[in-house]
Amino acid sequence: MPELTITPAIRTKISERMMDLALSDGEDHELSVPIVVSGSFHEQFENKWRNHAEALSGHDGTTLFSSDKREGVTYNKYGELIETSPTPITCLTSSLGLIGMAICRDLFAGNSATVLQSLPLDWLLVPSMSNKLSPHNEKAKYLHDTKGAIIAVANQQMPDAEEYEPGFVYHDENEKAETELSIITIQHPDIKLKVVR
Repeated sequence: MPELTITPAIRTKISERMMDLALSDGEDHELSVPIVVSGSFHEQFENKWRNHAEALSGHDGTTLFSSDKREGVTYNKYGELIETSPTPITCLTSSLGLIGMAICRDLFAGNSATVLQSLPLDWLLVPSMSNKLSPHNEKAKYLHDTKGAIIAVANQQMPDAEEYEPGFVYHDENEKAETELSIITIQHPDIKLKVVR
């Protein structure tokens, strides 16, 4: 799911639903997938704000690893409030390879991008909220061409945006493909989020 799509409370409900399904039907329940990236959302942590995303096991809803955004954005002259990033950059070693996660600008700007570039990633999952994905695509191409990493960007439309790129999966050398990921957003009239299919 993209950046700023579900609240922490909804993320908890998704996790609990996956756990209920696993208990009643086993790990191969009807919604079972290897990994669910539950987007990211602003939330309080120790009386400070962070933009936080979690990767859940689709089999039973347990948290596999998480990520905090470090590179904020300015939109309509308002800066993103990110006061803390307590979660270190973490990855998951799995049978699918080494899986990492970065939120939006962290893919291509700042210390997070530098760290990600140094890792032998097989997969990088990127919840994002942006009108233009050219810097995301440029870094995805670089990471694929130099590391062989598969980059999946799920993108959310900015409020009042006239143009919008929904996301992509960069999986073949020099090729950007349309995503087959299920990109889900929640409609909320106050922040003008829209459903993207």
